[in-house]
Amino acid sequence: MQFYVFPDFDGSFSKEDKTLFAQDLIRSGFMEDHINRNYPKGVGYPNTNPLVQDAWQTNRTFDYVPAKMDMPIPTEELLKNSLCDQNDAYK
Repeated sequence: MQFYVFPDFDGSFSKEDKTLFAQDLIRSGFMEDHINRNYPKGVGYPNTNPLVQDAWQTNRTFDYVPAKMDMPIPTEELLKNSLCDQNDAYK
């Protein structure tokens, strides 16, 4: 059994610290394990089913892709800065 210790995000960490921490969670395999165990694929009701309102499960139909853990850069920001490039997973 693995145990993970999380720092307390009480404002004492900078944005850069939090970003580095997120990357560590991805590299260590924690995020993939967390998503696959807590949000299993194919469990729960699809959003089109009326029973989804009373279900506690989140219906996940996609595979975990580590590259998608980086959020896409908004189009508006890409248009403002020609030196900015979209994250690879969203090209």
